[in-house]
Amino acid sequence: MSKKVKKPSASSSKPKFPYTTTPSALRKFLQEVPKRPKPGKVDFPLLQTWGLKDSNARTIIGVIKELGLIDSSSTPTDNYINFMRNETGAASLSARIKQTYAKLFETNLEPYKDSQENLKNFFNIHSGGGEKAIQLQVQTFKALCEHADFSSVPSELNSPPNNQTSNIPPAPGHQIGPQIH
Repeated sequence: MSKKVKKPSASSSKPKFPYTTTPSALRKFLQEVPKRPKPGKVDFPLLQTWGLKDSNARTIIGVIKELGLIDSSSTPTDNYINFMRNETGAASLSARIKQTYAKLFETNLEPYKDSQENLKNFFNIHSGGGEKAIQLQVQTFKALCEHADFSSVPSELNSPPNNQTSNIPPAPGHQIGPQIH
């Protein structure tokens, strides 16, 4: 007699996107980063020092790790340092969000402006976890986006790689370089 192997449904599989059980703690953490010196490690004692005393707040560590703000040993990365700077922080975070949520940005030009319902639908289809996990993924995404600036275009998109000129030929009737009469 053979046993049928039950395939896990999307609602019972592990979520593919990071989430915290305390989105409000994530918001507070993101507000505090630019105001504080770079820590040696982002761990629960640091969160407690910053006023995030609820033990569930430690779930934000997984989120910021997934975003690449800290490494596997919870040490701040260059991405963390960029986020600390007032002049680059919000744009830097938007780049990290776009990378972490690439699938979402492939299906929607401005998902950070999307409704809760549309985001819930996306996470339900493309992620996993139960109803509560999906809701927390939406809330985590929204909390991250509140501290990001998606209006600026990264400088590497404005200039060709390695300061090389483009290989695109000029349009007919247009000349590269000084005009000769």
